[in-house]
Amino acid sequence: MNDSFKLAPGEWSTLRRLLDQALDTPATERADWLDALGPEDAPFRPRLQALLAHAGDAPAKETVARLLDTLPQVETAQFAPAPHDAALAAGSTVGPYRLLRPLGEGGMGEVWLAERTDLLQQRQVALKLPRLVTGRARLAERLAREREILATLEHPNIARLYDAGLGADGQPWLALEYVEGERIDAWCARKALNVPARLRLFLQVARAVAHAHGRLVVHRDLKPANLLVTEAGDVRLLDFGIAKLLEDGRAQETELTQLAGRALTPDYAAPEQILGQPIGTAADVYALGVVLFELLTGSRPYKLKRDSRAALEEAIAQAEVQRPSSVVGDARLRRRLRGDLDTIVLKALKRAPAERYSSVEALADDIERHLDQRPVRARPDRPGYRATRFLSRNRYAVAAVTAVLVTALAGAATSIWQARLAERERDTALREKKNADEVKTFVLSMLRDAGPNNSAGKVLSAQEMLQRARGRIDTIDPARAEVRAELLTTVADSLLMLDDARGAEAVLRQAVAEAVPRLGAEHGLVLRARSMLAQSYRRQSRYGEMQAVLEAILPPLRQREDKLPNLLLSALVNLSNLNGDLFRFADADRAVQEGLALIDRRFNGRHVNSTLLLARRSQHLVRSGDAVAGLAHAERAVKLALEMHGGNARHAMVLFARSARADALLASGRTDEAVTLMDAVLADTEAAFDGRARQYAQRLMASVPIYLQAGPPERVLAATAEALRIMGRFQGSDELELAKFSADRGHVLLATGRADEALAPLAQAESAMRGALGDGSALTTLVAHDLAWALAASGQPARAAEVLDRTPAPKSLPYPSMAVQSWAARAEVARLAGRTTDADAAWREAAALADRLPHVPAHVRRVIDRERLPRYGS
Repeated sequence: MNDSFKLAPGEWSTLRRLLDQALDTPATERADWLDALGPEDAPFRPRLQALLAHAGDAPAKETVARLLDTLPQVETAQFAPAPHDAALAAGSTVGPYRLLRPLGEGGMGEVWLAERTDLLQQRQVALKLPRLVTGRARLAERLAREREILATLEHPNIARLYDAGLGADGQPWLALEYVEGERIDAWCARKALNVPARLRLFLQVARAVAHAHGRLVVHRDLKPANLLVTEAGDVRLLDFGIAKLLEDGRAQETELTQLAGRALTPDYAAPEQILGQPIGTAADVYALGVVLFELLTGSRPYKLKRDSRAALEEAIAQAEVQRPSSVVGDARLRRRLRGDLDTIVLKALKRAPAERYSSVEALADDIERHLDQRPVRARPDRPGYRATRFLSRNRYAVAAVTAVLVTALAGAATSIWQARLAERERDTALREKKNADEVKTFVLSMLRDAGPNNSAGKVLSAQEMLQRARGRIDTIDPARAEVRAELLTTVADSLLMLDDARGAEAVLRQAVAEAVPRLGAEHGLVLRARSMLAQSYRRQSRYGEMQAVLEAILPPLRQREDKLPNLLLSALVNLSNLNGDLFRFADADRAVQEGLALIDRRFNGRHVNSTLLLARRSQHLVRSGDAVAGLAHAERAVKLALEMHGGNARHAMVLFARSARADALLASGRTDEAVTLMDAVLADTEAAFDGRARQYAQRLMASVPIYLQAGPPERVLAATAEALRIMGRFQGSDELELAKFSADRGHVLLATGRADEALAPLAQAESAMRGALGDGSALTTLVAHDLAWALAASGQPARAAEVLDRTPAPKSLPYPSMAVQSWAARAEVARLAGRTTDADAAWREAAALADRLPHVPAHVRRVIDRERLPRYGS
């Protein structure tokens, strides 16, 4: 059965999806289901028939066991030879990989530097070769578990999974990103990093672990050997071999994880791991505490009675942890560690999980607060301590700021303070809201006053505005946690409107850090601040962190839908934004539909976000090939937007809905109407936003499919050039969005016969997207196919082939309308390279898809029609 399952990496996900659908179909109906598979899925029919025949009609649990038995025989004696066995010598092959040299060895297997031999991907990888599994069912479970865990983790500080499978002899393998780096402790020692630099490096680790926790994955084996630092100073987290998935906050044991659990490194294990107790994210918090202790002191937290594993386990489970400052000999370092850092490390290393930091994010937040010389949460909130930290971080400006605040803000601060005292005395919620609204209005007016008309001709920077706002907020009693949280989120909202995402992020982090201890992690104001924090991450293209926040807040928001429907809807809009930006359109549409259903349940079908969600639903339907339903949703969105915004055709939401309607008209074959409508949308957008704003650039790029289809080429070329010029002003705030604009510009140049000019923008876009999203993302895949096509058309077929070798097949793309363009690109690359058989195969795929679509881009249609007679292979 090995030969029948030689699939390209991108095809495994398709096979898994189809198998899931097949197993959900009653056994008596599976034959009809197989016969009904579409052309894009038909090649998988023989494999599915073989799997389903083996599975039979057994219960689900037995079905899984039977399917696992279809894997090749992989008993220990066959696939785990001794470390120096010739079977694992340099030059030998495992699956499609040639072994180059060993990188490391542990109790669970070996890791080799390897390279592919089939030219699918020209990259070196770290090839992980597991062993010590007693049977093939356990092996299959472990292999599938690590593959699935890594496939969900997309973060710049986590080593990527590229591929996984079984060799012909049953040897399992995982192909991971090869990181040329050094252990984090050795890196710090070689670079002689000071304490702040070590803390900033550690924060990269914490963010990666927090991302894993956001995906419900506990690493369980965090240690310096699994934390490599590249020469550029970037951390990569490795080895999720004994990671666990969480349910209800606790790691769930399986027969496999019971077997692998003792593979952990005891020096960094939490007491509950040593004692065999239930494990949650607190175990990783503890391990990070040990790593941080070691980075700061150069030693471990325990004094051992004897040098043995048993003594170490006894110390971890029973002994008190030493303060970091007490184990260093250098007096200057001892003073640096004493106080906040002692407290932070000791809290992370508490024996009882409940006494540690509640999350890795909380640990990271305290480290950031320490670096910013603000009070850390692990210490008592004593007035003297807070004052000390404030004076420390503002020692040069405190005198001047005090003078300004006393003269300019004393009256306002006094009235605010007196209002808060009156609120406490009367304890009236209505009065508290009134005064909070007054303070909010005051802060917003202060931000407005920062403009040149109100600041002596000088436009105040976001930093200066932030200082003013925080100065006002600091006059409010810290016990008024709700008021402070509202004010901070209001300031952050204003900064987001001013395109200062980083400034907004800083304020929102402060809001969350202050509010959680007093109000709780699930208070409405905390959830609102975290939802806005997700928006700030999106503006900075930090999608991994955005996703982690949304996954954390959506469950409590769904549980409290009746009390917090607006917050839930805002989070669902953010989730739609996230998945849409990453071309995960099916996931985006699920969030859209959930949002629309919520509006129907809680808001009688009308809400400020109704237009946005209806228009996005239209876009998804159009991409899926249902232009009729897409147009109906777009027209409903336009009508509702005009009703809700007083008939103002230039309102932002009305413009967005009209643009979606133009796309639906194009997909319906009504090209002239689409062009007329898009002309009007662009004119109204330019008038509303004066032609220099991000919104106008976005609408220009939205016009590309319409003008590209209708012509002339000069028009669409001018539109993309203008959009890029405008977006150049926003490059620092959203580099990935700029890359998307460059990709659109390159696509237009390629489609209009200017392949040489298309190379630069496409290469820049593809490089940025690979760095931010990875090779396997749909967006990267789409742009890579355009780049390969441009290279081939420019007389560089060899370089074009290199690009395609690292690019998943078009079948991995979410919509046929995207796949048809990518198949056409592969056909052209092969034709220009003289590979007629490959060209013919790709052309057939493109033609089959094109015949099913109501609309195909003109440059793709030319490729398909030109080659119908004669075809490539004739």
